[in-house]
Amino acid sequence: PWAGTWRGVDGLLSYLQLLNACADILDIQQLHELQDAAVTVVVLRGRWRLKDTNRHIQATACNLFTFEEGKVKTYTVVNNSAAFAEGLRAK
Repeated sequence: PWAGTWRGVDGLLSYLQLLNACADILDIQQLHELQDAAVTVVVLRGRWRLKDTNRHIQATACNLFTFEEGKVKTYTVVNNSAAFAEGLRAK
């Protein structure tokens, strides 16, 4: 329900609002952080509970941030598609 392209500050805020409406974060553990001047990659393991079905998702995900002139240019989430698909599938 939250897949897609979200642009600008308003888009990011809308994405976070929708994500919060759909799922509770139960646990997040940062596994790795890799960075240079233009890119930061954060690898994490998380557990989420979907609010409408009470299903739980456990998965590894990667948050990729790119920077330009000291500001976040892009934020991309790469997750375990199979784990999320299983959690989101209709009963």
